[in-house]
Amino acid sequence: KINQAAALDLGGGSTQVTFAPTDPDQLPLYEKYMHEVNTLNRQIAVFTHSYLGLGLMAARHSVFTKGYSKDENNVESVCVNPIISNRTWTYSNIEYKVSGKPNPKSTTEEPIVDFEQCLEAVKTQVLPLVEPKPFTLKQHTVAAFSYYFERAIESGLIDPFQGGEITVSAYRKKAEEICSIANDEQPFMCFDLTFISVLLREGYGLGDSKKIKLYKKIDGHEISW
Repeated sequence: KINQAAALDLGGGSTQVTFAPTDPDQLPLYEKYMHEVNTLNRQIAVFTHSYLGLGLMAARHSVFTKGYSKDENNVESVCVNPIISNRTWTYSNIEYKVSGKPNPKSTTEEPIVDFEQCLEAVKTQVLPLVEPKPFTLKQHTVAAFSYYFERAIESGLIDPFQGGEITVSAYRKKAEEICSIANDEQPFMCFDLTFISVLLREGYGLGDSKKIKLYKKIDGHEISW
């Protein structure tokens, strides 16, 4: 069987998953989400779905504002370092002032995010939105674009010019590392990497050792849906 590559695209408001199931028996599982695509010599049945609310910025908003009323713009998050105070962040034309929430593991000398606490906060908001769960995605070679690529660059996981290939666990390890330092320059990187790792691992069911090929462009073209 040909191993068709799967494409993962992470935008601001939604995230997309596209792949051609390799086993005809899988097609009924994804029936509502299948589309016929014409290629040079044949038609291929493709699973494609846009998960609303699972874009990077939408997920930030969901986690940062959980427990606050709709008109509350000053928010504290367990995924932001306690050293961060009233950092401006705009979402859907609304300006928020985001601060880190104090936690027992953080000290004045060593301000850190409680990673496990942040992880749970992200899982609570994210996992219910992964519907349908693309549970055969792990059978494919995975290529990822947009924020998957951008955050890997900005956190030093891959070379900005070469792109590269990393494992799912590399995102999780880097998230833990970033969450344990007072990263004033990138106040939301702890959240962003934690979210990406939850989406890939717990959301899509990809194993820790699964390789993700990261691209900004293919053949010189910017990639986006």
